[in-house]
Amino acid sequence: MKNDLSVKRIIDSRTNPSALNVAYDEFLQSLVSESLWSAENPIGSRIPWRLAAEAAKHASLADAFRLPGIYLFGNSTGIPRYVGMTRKQTLWKRLRGRYVHGKESQCQLAVDYQSELTKRGLEGFPVELREKRRRTNTTARQRGAVEFAKNGIEGMWFALIPVADNSLIPDLEANLISIANAWNNSHGHPPLINVRGA
Repeated sequence: MKNDLSVKRIIDSRTNPSALNVAYDEFLQSLVSESLWSAENPIGSRIPWRLAAEAAKHASLADAFRLPGIYLFGNSTGIPRYVGMTRKQTLWKRLRGRYVHGKESQCQLAVDYQSELTKRGLEGFPVELREKRRRTNTTARQRGAVEFAKNGIEGMWFALIPVADNSLIPDLEANLISIANAWNNSHGHPPLINVRGA
């Protein structure tokens, strides 16, 4: 990964809010200053969600996808929208299972129902999906799909912060959400989806 040094700084400063703030700002500036990842441009660290499967197999990112860690979703204007973690699964398994693969993945739901989700929120899903949500009492994926739709799903990307020692991940995620949300606020951007409860 091109951002190995920035990722190391984030991990090393996970319990020091001041240092983490600086490390996150450097990481984010590095991310948005480079082009999106593609097989032709494998030095990019922002991975378009539609290229996730290809990126996971590519030599430039395969090792990172095999570890647990933190992932950051952002929109086409470079604004961070969501920080998530996986401690027990690899980054690829988590991202594939919930966000980027399959007809009920968060990103695909946002694509399939974007117009209605943007207008009506959760009520923009078809009746059968609303009923499923009520039966299972799980709203996170559908709420996330609404937010991704509102943020322009086709421009959504994610970046990886692989962490070999999974015991470090919970503190890192909690502190990074706080830092990332404060960064959004200080730059006049909306709060992270995490903070809104999606």
